[in-house]
Amino acid sequence: MDFTSLPETYLHDTALLNEALMQLEKDFTQSGISPALNLPDPFSFELLCVELGKAIREISNRNWSELQNLLYRIDISELLITNYTKVYPEKEYDVLLAELLLKRELQKVLLRKQFSQIKNEDHE
Repeated sequence: MDFTSLPETYLHDTALLNEALMQLEKDFTQSGISPALNLPDPFSFELLCVELGKAIREISNRNWSELQNLLYRIDISELLITNYTKVYPEKEYDVLLAELLLKRELQKVLLRKQFSQIKNEDHE
């Protein structure tokens, strides 16, 4: 599953977004970063990308290597970022990174659900 082209329904599923946000916060924490996201409840994919973009901008201004470590932890390659910026040149870089991070976290959530469902079916 190419996470950069997730179906729109996943991007607007509140439960999946909440799980992706929890995974994102976990990855931030494991990277030694504490994101300050100001989100209403419920929030949209777009709003989360904007708020996450602000956090990414702050991190990159403070310590670029922290951001690189986070991208590595979440499995966002430089090549992927380069290709994504070519496809979406109009997007601000911080928001673009936020979108990639969030889509990757959504993919993790979806894969975890898929494999746990298969595991449960195998035990029946």
